Amino acid sequence: MPKDAYKYFRIEARELLDELGQGVLALERGTSAREGVPVVLRCAHTLKGAARVVRQAGIADAAHRMEDALVPWRDQS
Repeated sequence: MPKDAYKYFRIEARELLDELGQGVLALERGTSAREGVPVVLRCAHTLKGAARVVRQAGIADAAHRMEDALVPWRDQS
């Protein structure tokens, strides 16, 4: 087991959260749901999977709730 088992997860999670935040801001600025929601949804989904790999259930559950909140917006497009 590596000395810091969460090193790569932290790097990936930080990148995903940055992209997720940028996607939300783009939606707030007027990017269409058809264009913006899939990007944010993909980030949340990837974060959920990465969190599950390193057994971070709280983060995975929060990402899953984000997905649940975004699906209706995706389906309206």
